[in-house]
Amino acid sequence: MWKRFEIIQQSNYVILDRTGKTVYEGVLPGGKGLAEKLATLTG
Repeated sequence: MWKRFEIIQQSNYVILDRTGKTVYEGVLPGGKGLAEKLATLTG
């Protein structure tokens, strides 16, 4: 789908925990902060 619509960057993210509960929903421009958000889930 990214190729079809020529999307080159994703800024909006939804992060779910292992039970499917939304733990983060929002903008991470250029993915900045994504690793830190995921680290809180993986320990």
